[in-house]
Amino acid sequence: MIGLKYVLAVFVVFFTLYTTACAKSADVLHPKPKFIENNSMKVQVGQAIVLDSSKEFFNKYKESVNSLTHTAAKYGEKTQNLFKVTVLKTEQFPHLNEMQRVYLNKPEAYLLEVKTNSVVISAKTDRGLLNGLSTLEALTEEQQGSLSLGKTIDYPDLKMRVLHISMWPCTLEDFKETIRLARLEHFNTLIWLNHFGVELNSLRHLKINNINPWTIEQFKEMVAYVKQNGLEIIPELKLLSHQDKFIGEYYSQYMFNKATYDPRKKALYKEVVFPDIDELLLLTGATKFHIGHDEVAGWSEWHYRTKVLNKGEQQLPPELFFEDILTLHAYLKQKDIETWMWSDMFYTKEEFPSMKKAGANLNGMNGYAELRSKIPKDIVLNVWHYRGKQDAFPTAKVLANDGYKVLGATWKFEDTTVNYARYISGLPQNAEGMIATTWYGLSGEKKIEVQDIIKFSGKTFWNAK
Repeated sequence: MIGLKYVLAVFVVFFTLYTTACAKSADVLHPKPKFIENNSMKVQVGQAIVLDSSKEFFNKYKESVNSLTHTAAKYGEKTQNLFKVTVLKTEQFPHLNEMQRVYLNKPEAYLLEVKTNSVVISAKTDRGLLNGLSTLEALTEEQQGSLSLGKTIDYPDLKMRVLHISMWPCTLEDFKETIRLARLEHFNTLIWLNHFGVELNSLRHLKINNINPWTIEQFKEMVAYVKQNGLEIIPELKLLSHQDKFIGEYYSQYMFNKATYDPRKKALYKEVVFPDIDELLLLTGATKFHIGHDEVAGWSEWHYRTKVLNKGEQQLPPELFFEDILTLHAYLKQKDIETWMWSDMFYTKEEFPSMKKAGANLNGMNGYAELRSKIPKDIVLNVWHYRGKQDAFPTAKVLANDGYKVLGATWKFEDTTVNYARYISGLPQNAEGMIATTWYGLSGEKKIEVQDIIKFSGKTFWNAK
């Protein structure tokens, strides 16, 4: 049974038989499906939608449904005829062959069928249904309202397809545009770096220079928007390292050096760190939290030449790095929150000589790499390598073999993204997926570059093998 029918009165999906070629958008907004069976006949989308779905699905993904209706209104043709798009959660696919049914047993798989007088999206899970709905929307936009008759079956190669964003500078409109694009590219998780730009009570010590910072209510609205686009939220705070702004400018008494706070100063956690974590967990309802911990300054002369550290300052000793991890992990674990962190401080160039060209991120000198076997095994390690054309990424394999869940992380270099995603998809154990980092604000001059990263990475992560 489909369940409760939801008719969006003004929005009806209408398809008329359409055999001429349609204009195609230059940008493809969704990953290439693994199985397509289409014919030369086409149908033209109308300007409105009738959606037949369960109440649960409609409420869970309301913003995604609304986005589809707006896309149909933009690209569809005017008509008074009514037509239905059915979103059906089911375990049975009797009209498919055995191989097609095997495909639909995959996590997040979906079946999208475009017929002469109907569209049906079927899947075993809500997540699969959302993927199908998003593909329908992307096709409607790409093909300017013209779709081929036939069926599409698809599923992801990677379990977690994560987008990492640095949200500031960022308008509400650009944030929504970014999240919608991430859904169309089938990302299912968002690491949300929150330091500047939101008037959170726990972050009032930060001076927000932008004239339009988000209020808490606006932040909560965006949290709901992310969830209704099907992305799990993982808040991130840059903790321990990169502290010149977050802690250094306001709590100099807690600093070990210019860039790193001192884990021996226990009042720091009670006064600043734990309240920040608590507020973000409360507002997002997250079950995972990212604690940062990348690039602990002091392992390179570059840190002194560029004044990341002052002359004469020393790198934080590895035992204090380890102490901070244990403190944060214990705090999160007693709240039943999974800890995520960057892993670059756990290996060296000497240990992995083949990885020297994979970006400056083999930073575990001065005894840091020796901590690798000591940190709790339930911490999820994010193994970032941004450059290079190598096929193998043995840092991720070693960590996975040691019993840690790992995700690869890439940036804007496409060869690295393709090769790393393929490598992660081939690991036999503990490979959770891939992360696309952006490291630019979502508004401003880098907006198009961020969108290009999302488009390319989303397609690559979905079809990693």
